[in-house]
Amino acid sequence: MLDEKEKLWAIALQQSPQMGAIRARRLLRDFGSIQAIYEADAVALAQASYIGKTAMRHILSREGLEMAKRELDFVEKKGIELLLFGQSNYPRRLLQIEDAPFLLYYKGSAPLDQLRTLSVVGTRKPTENGRAACERILTEIKEFSPLIVSGLAYGIDACAHRKALDLGLETVAVLAHGLNRIYPPQHRSLAEQMLEQGGLLTEFISQNKPLACNFPMRNRIIAGLSDALWVVETGPKGGSMISAQKAIDYQRKVFALPGRWNDKQSLGCNELIRQQTALLLSRGQQLAQSMKWSQPKRGQQQQLFQQLSPKEQQITDLLLGGQQLHYNQLLAQLPWGHSQLIELLLQLEMRGLIKALAGKYYRLA
Repeated sequence: MLDEKEKLWAIALQQSPQMGAIRARRLLRDFGSIQAIYEADAVALAQASYIGKTAMRHILSREGLEMAKRELDFVEKKGIELLLFGQSNYPRRLLQIEDAPFLLYYKGSAPLDQLRTLSVVGTRKPTENGRAACERILTEIKEFSPLIVSGLAYGIDACAHRKALDLGLETVAVLAHGLNRIYPPQHRSLAEQMLEQGGLLTEFISQNKPLACNFPMRNRIIAGLSDALWVVETGPKGGSMISAQKAIDYQRKVFALPGRWNDKQSLGCNELIRQQTALLLSRGQQLAQSMKWSQPKRGQQQQLFQQLSPKEQQITDLLLGGQQLHYNQLLAQLPWGHSQLIELLLQLEMRGLIKALAGKYYRLA
């Protein structure tokens, strides 16, 4: 876990001008720790030419630390957890995506690394049929206890969150602003309920407002946190289609609720199905079968994770939630050479913990 200085440095680095999540993660990888970045001199930082002179000056001058101190005071006062890329509390599914956030802010009671996660997205102006389908399918998959992820917006997002709460399922909202506000403000009561049975997650500091440019960034996190993403109703453009495309890019399964050819709110879903980038979904059992969900065997699942070595745990973390990864993807994301990775994969396979698939792909057994 991070100490107070590391938290300050992480916030300051995240807010450095012209930095961005990808550059910040690369800097963290190259220097090994947040502390090493802020203790580096100009010569060492100059070797990281990809960050640019403006960001380098910002780090060397430490001018961002005062702002970071104010933000950390807010975080600690509000009981917010900082999730830094690579730390043990960082969501495992997000480690799999190339544009993963560098730093996240989380307030809630639900673990983010659950056995099954479903993201639900859709229009802000759903039809009665769309709302009914959202509620019915969530009810039909209740027995599998998935974490329900959405964006707290009007329409399908709020419908999914509310139904999850009604069913006793945990639900997390990914926000496009800081945690000092709720947007839309009409959903404050809903958000407060979710803190007791889910949570609120964002990569934005408290001063960030819900600007239009923040929503596509928010949508990639909704997609990245998922094992599967379900588009309930949407037009041919907009945030739900961005989320769907991101989920496809991340090799998540995408499902869509079909609608009539002339229904405006179904044009996007029908197009995803027509292009065969989303599976038609009209019953919860279809989702469970496609995802190979079965009712959890809690003793077996707990035993699986208790008996793993740290290196084995790193491999299974990447394969969490039914994710299939190619051998080369594992090799690129893990800090070992070819021979050691092959040996670990073989050991896990012989113990029946992972399954080798055609084309050098792997998944949890």
